[in-house]
Amino acid sequence: MNSKAILLALLAVVGAAFVVQWLRAARLAANRAPPREPRARRTGVLLLIGVVTDFLDTLGVGSFATTTSVFKLGRVVEDEDIPGTLNVGHALPTLAEAFIYIGLVKVDMTT
Repeated sequence: MNSKAILLALLAVVGAAFVVQWLRAARLAANRAPPREPRARRTGVLLLIGVVTDFLDTLGVGSFATTTSVFKLGRVVEDEDIPGTLNVGHALPTLAEAFIYIGLVKVDMTT
């Protein structure tokens, strides 16, 4: 097994563990308090923001600053929830970017 395959396998394990923990936390949070607005609308807005900002991240602009700006200007997420929302919301797209770049871009593994 080469080093690229090992790296991709480790990323897959980390990604799967993240998804399991995320689903557990979401289930617990759903049982604690009702959502502030209709869940489908809120999820759609957050998904659209994520798609745009993660695309910009792929181009080198970065995703945290752009997402924070949209969150604050649109009052989409409470200020105290922004850091956690950024970390959780951009984790899976960043893993996807890693899989794509590691799989497609030819780089010597010692680099």
